[in-house]
Amino acid sequence: MNKKLFLGMFAAAGMLFATSCSNDELDVVQSGNEAQVTFLLATEGGIATRAISDGTGAKKLVYAVYNANGELIETIANADVNGQIVDNSAFDNSLTENVTITLAKGQQYTVAFWAQNPNCTAYTTTDLKNVTVDYVGLNNDETRDAFFAAETFTVSRNAEIDVTLKRPFAQINVGVTEDDWNAAYASGVNINESNVVIQNAANAINLLDGTVSGEEKVTYSWGKAPVQNGETLMVDTDNDGNKETYKWLSMSYILANDETTGAAKTTLENLAFTFRPVTGEDIAFSEGLNNVPVQRNWRTNILGKILTGDIQFNITIDPVYVDDFNWSVPQTVSTSAELVAALQTAVAAGETNIVFDANGANIGNFNKDDNTWFTTNLVPTGVTVTLRNATVSGISRWNNANGTLIFENCTFTNNSAYSINFAWGNGHVKFTNCELYGWCSFDGVTVEMNDCNIAGNGSYALVRSYNTFTMNNCTIDGSNAIKDDDYPDGVSIGDGAVLTMTGCTMTDAEYDYGESLIDGNRVVDYGENSSYIIVDGKRLVCNPSSLEYALKNGNAILMENNITVEAHLTKTSHGTNINIDGGGNELTLRGIYGVSGANVSLSNMTLVDSKTDDYTIFNQGGKIELNNVTYNSTINKAFQMAGGGDVVLTDCNISGDVTGTYSASNIWCGDGRNVTVNGGTYGSIFMNAQYHSGWPAASAHAASKITLNDGTITKLTLETELGAEGYYVSATLTQNGGTITNLVENPQNLDLTGRSQYNK
Repeated sequence: MNKKLFLGMFAAAGMLFATSCSNDELDVVQSGNEAQVTFLLATEGGIATRAISDGTGAKKLVYAVYNANGELIETIANADVNGQIVDNSAFDNSLTENVTITLAKGQQYTVAFWAQNPNCTAYTTTDLKNVTVDYVGLNNDETRDAFFAAETFTVSRNAEIDVTLKRPFAQINVGVTEDDWNAAYASGVNINESNVVIQNAANAINLLDGTVSGEEKVTYSWGKAPVQNGETLMVDTDNDGNKETYKWLSMSYILANDETTGAAKTTLENLAFTFRPVTGEDIAFSEGLNNVPVQRNWRTNILGKILTGDIQFNITIDPVYVDDFNWSVPQTVSTSAELVAALQTAVAAGETNIVFDANGANIGNFNKDDNTWFTTNLVPTGVTVTLRNATVSGISRWNNANGTLIFENCTFTNNSAYSINFAWGNGHVKFTNCELYGWCSFDGVTVEMNDCNIAGNGSYALVRSYNTFTMNNCTIDGSNAIKDDDYPDGVSIGDGAVLTMTGCTMTDAEYDYGESLIDGNRVVDYGENSSYIIVDGKRLVCNPSSLEYALKNGNAILMENNITVEAHLTKTSHGTNINIDGGGNELTLRGIYGVSGANVSLSNMTLVDSKTDDYTIFNQGGKIELNNVTYNSTINKAFQMAGGGDVVLTDCNISGDVTGTYSASNIWCGDGRNVTVNGGTYGSIFMNAQYHSGWPAASAHAASKITLNDGTITKLTLETELGAEGYYVSATLTQNGGTITNLVENPQNLDLTGRSQYNK
């Protein structure tokens, strides 16, 4: 399938008039005889975990339009003085975007594209027919990575054109074996920098035809070696399908020929590298570096034992570079019978990446008439099958799928029960931008759905999986589905299954986010081996057992319903971080005890204390975050937060009368707590001013602070403590907004005459 690293782009629509056109041609454009051409830009791949060659630095896009004679059309909307569109922040995301241009019908055009790092000054792009390279600079400079493409076409109607941008460069790398590196390191040699001298490199390229020109000696000066940035050079040197690991000492980009331009591969002579250790003498490396092959968008890797002993190395060209851009020409099918026959033929022929395109056809019911689908393995292990743009009207059964099955832009419809069903196999199934109407059932296979819609069609709107299941940006709509107590619409999982949902929405579904249905019983997450669901990074729970286990497992929590927990939730028993999203439900508990740095985050809940003579939250030193929490209690110091650290209160409603000493309050903060209030209402907050022996220095960090940005505090108490040497220390307030009904300072009425506030 197409493995693209999408850079993203911007959209620009405007009238485009060729300077070479006649007045009649201009009149045609002005009268509406034009069409929009949209370019879908992508660059040849990158590995996201690798900094070098991942393409993510190419944030600057330059493009220009040429007529059939290769003449620049300078009147393009928003063009600069060079007749180009230049955007230095065009690639703000990693998703596909469009470049749209309005052009005259019946005319031939060529659009040239160039993408580079905006911080790189090595390239002059004012003329895309003669982009020049300045080689003065550092070795190992990843900002030099760049991409280009040119697309020639004739406008007949509105159209979309896929454009793949490729590197105009060859990448020259030097890597040493692990043994060579370790032996050198053990002897005190730690390579920190490298430089290189390259003879006879091209210095200009015509983007319209891809030809390079010019010739000069390149000297890249000292730059930090990739190995010092944690980069490893991965190369399959023995062609066994597995890449070996080398310590990466040098990386350089040079402009190179490409066979598609009619030019032969370039062969470099007299390459010379120098490696500089942190301490010690430089190591020169040039012996044997003759007739080194380089080619555009290929890596030339010089590998072996270089740093120690006799020089041993081999030179290879790695055609994969960072990743492959593989586009298999799809076979056209119009019926399920055609699809099965073509698939069986392709598998028998040993094909491993098979693509079909129905071009919008309804292929009917994908279910073999003789029922051999129960045992037939149509997608064997090691085979990837892609089906695009198909409608399946009936049950789609792909059982015993042990390989990878991909559906793109497909629609599955059925007016009763199943629309798609997998009953056996251990493969992987992926849906992208698909519509699924009816019951979708998956067993054995792992499933991934991206940007899909699951809905009823007068039948079910149900997705059930008994294995690993991932849904991203999907919708589940039960508005036109059967309301069945045995098979409620929504998403459900079977025993032992794990469902991860991110960015999904559910409408009129009987299962809210997905309860598990095991043997007809509603069960979610009772124990270590049970089913569970992750919703936007939080584990869905519905009972005390599942909540406590998930906390022990280190999961953030999303409550599905009201839950009552009898035992204390503590750092020791439930983990260092207690993060619970109530989902608008009620959480009743005895208390949360986080001692010595445990962090507590509660949100979107009504909090109820089941024991009125105990703290609801007792914490020392951890970060406390309460967001949209409703709580009413008469417990003194219901929330006692000592030991220092941050407390953030956002849009909470914490109320209840508290009587007692001057420090009586709903929320008590001490030992240097730093409290921030961002909206909400609060009955009473006490900020202490802890006095320490050895004052004043020891207490300088003990006084608590509160910042009120928004919200209402009925009573805020700022405590004061007396110290030696004529000083006192007090809790402090910074009020940027909000309201304080009753501000109490120095509640003990201490005599501060002649004293200075130490921490003011």
